[in-house]
Amino acid sequence: MVKKQLRVRSCVTGGVKFKFNKVQKLKKVFKIAFRVYFEADAPLAAAAISFYGFLGMIPFLLLLLAVIGFISRNFYHLTVVDISYELGSFFGPYGKKLVSFVNSVLERSASYGIFGLIGMFLAFSAVVTPVDWALKKVFKGEAMRSFLFQRAVSFLLFVIVIMGSFLIAGATTIFQIFQIAAKRLPVAQVVILINGTIIFQTLLSFLQAMLISFASFLLMWMLPVKKPDRNSILCGALFSGVAIEVGRQIFLFYLRIIPVYDIIYGAVGFLVALMVFIYLSSALFLGGAALSEAISIYKSEKVSGFSRKEKESI
Repeated sequence: MVKKQLRVRSCVTGGVKFKFNKVQKLKKVFKIAFRVYFEADAPLAAAAISFYGFLGMIPFLLLLLAVIGFISRNFYHLTVVDISYELGSFFGPYGKKLVSFVNSVLERSASYGIFGLIGMFLAFSAVVTPVDWALKKVFKGEAMRSFLFQRAVSFLLFVIVIMGSFLIAGATTIFQIFQIAAKRLPVAQVVILINGTIIFQTLLSFLQAMLISFASFLLMWMLPVKKPDRNSILCGALFSGVAIEVGRQIFLFYLRIIPVYDIIYGAVGFLVALMVFIYLSSALFLGGAALSEAISIYKSEKVSGFSRKEKESI
C-alpha cells in the first residue's frame, strides 16, 4: 500500500516536473526570440516592408482583379470570386472602400495591356526585396537573393493569393447552400443559422491563418540564403499566420468601436488604417522569423550541451 502511494506521488510529481520543464523551455525560447527580434531591428525592418507593401498594394489589387476576371470569364466551372466581399471580410469596412478606390482607378483606363500588367507585377513585387533584407538580418545571413529569384518568389506568392481567393469563394458558396437548406427546415432555423454563421466565420479565419502561414513559410524557406532548419521555420510560420489573423480580428474590433482614422483623416482614413495593418502584419511576420531563429539556437545550444556532458563523462 505504501509502495503504491509512493508510486502515485512520484507519477504526479513527475508530471508536474515535465510540465514545468516544458514551460521553462518555452520561456527560454521566447526570451531568445525577443533578443533576436530587437537585435535585428525588426520594428524598423517592418516599417520598410510596410512602406513598400503600401506602395505595391494598388498595383497588386489591379493585377489581382485582372487575373481573377480573366479566369472567371474563361473557366465557367470555377466559382466566381467576389473581391469586394473577400476584402470586406478581411479588412472590414475599409476593404470595400479599397475596392471602390481600385475600381475608380480602373475606370480611368480601358486596358493596361501586357506591358502594363508586367509593370504592375514589378511594382508590387518590390516588397520582396525589403522582406529578403529583413530576413537576412533576423537569420544573421550575409547575402541576399538575386533580382530574378525575388521576382520568382513574388510570382509564387501571387499564385497562392489567387488560389486562396478561389478557396474562400468556394467556402462562401458552400455556406450559402447551407443557409438555403437550413431555411427549409421546420425547426430551430434561427439557431442553425446563428451557429452556422459562427462556425463559418471560425473556419474562414482558420483558412486565412493557414494561407498566411503557408505564404510565411514560403518566404522564410525560399528567400534567405542562410536560414534555420525546416521544422523551426514551420513553427515560426505557424506562429506568424495565427498571430496575424488574431491581430487582424483585434484591429478590426478596435476600429469598429473607435473609428479613429475616419475621425482624424476623413476620406483617406482607410488608407492610413491599411498602412497600420500592413505594419502590424510585417512586425508579426518578423516575430515568427525571430521565433524560428530562436528555436534553431535553442536546439544548437541543447546539442552543444549534450556533447559537453559526454566529453566530461569521458
